[in-house]
Amino acid sequence: MHRPRLVLAVLAVAALAGCQKPANQLAAAPKITLTEADAIRIAHEPMADWAKKGTQALDAQYAPDAIGYAPTNVALVEGSAGFVQLNKDLLAMKFDKVDVREEKVQILSDDVFILTTSSDMKSTAGPVKSMIWRCTDVFQRKGTAPFRTVNEHCSYPPKGP
Repeated sequence: MHRPRLVLAVLAVAALAGCQKPANQLAAAPKITLTEADAIRIAHEPMADWAKKGTQALDAQYAPDAIGYAPTNVALVEGSAGFVQLNKDLLAMKFDKVDVREEKVQILSDDVFILTTSSDMKSTAGPVKSMIWRCTDVFQRKGTAPFRTVNEHCSYPPKGP
């Protein structure tokens, strides 16, 4: 009575074993050539031009379909136009010094990386003199186009005890 079950079990094991490829036949993961230094340079370029070009340099970094959250906006920000307004609001705060406190890059592929930062922002002329700003940005490159921010989540740190 148990013979048909035994035959089925042996056939199932044999079928599974036949599906396994030897380790030397498995496809190797593509080598990632994007470096952490490249990712940081790509992410920092718009900030370096901020003083010269105003928000244009920042606005250009967002993909048309970018989404994200900002601490100054309750609703989800959708599309690059939403980020344009947020950048204008940020520029109006007249921060003239930004010190990066923490920065971590995660490279997912040659076309996608994540940058997480925490920065001290200071202003000598603006309404807010000092602020800590935390952001996680996902950058993506499609084809030969430059990297663009496709997702951004920024926040203020919680107040300490």
